[in-house]
Amino acid sequence: MYKSDSLYYYPTQSNLKCPKVDKVILYTSVKTATTDVLTLFPTLVCMYLISGQYPKLTYAKRSVAGFKLRENQVLGCMVTLRNQRMMNFLDKLIHTVLPKVPDFKGLKSTSLSNNGCLNFGLSYVLAFPELEPHFEIFDKVRGIHVSVHTQSSNKEQALQALTRIGFPITN
Repeated sequence: MYKSDSLYYYPTQSNLKCPKVDKVILYTSVKTATTDVLTLFPTLVCMYLISGQYPKLTYAKRSVAGFKLRENQVLGCMVTLRNQRMMNFLDKLIHTVLPKVPDFKGLKSTSLSNNGCLNFGLSYVLAFPELEPHFEIFDKVRGIHVSVHTQSSNKEQALQALTRIGFPITN
């Protein structure tokens, strides 16, 4: 989609070394999932409808008494998207979902890490077209975290690759 353009910006010996999007990770946690696992069900269905693949449950690695959390308790779920599903999700996110989010002015460039990973949260998940007809089921879903990983070596290359795709990144 944009690999041939990146050869002009960053001339390398191989087109496999061009900065590109490697994977997208969607994850969320449910506060009440530690006490009642059934409250996680709408979140699982929401992640499945958004991504098109089954989410993987995430568990607590160790006990934390302050949060009343025990080891191996269910915390939430996550999905890793690659290849065509990743590109379909990014296209839907950039052109359909982000314009529907109220008070959205763009993603800040400070949310881009030094190793080329863009992290941001979406609190308004009902903007996804798959969830709109069933809004009464998904009104309890509080939001999802989106992490876009690139194969770039520095922040500038990742910023250039993400803006070429169409991410609305501002300073």
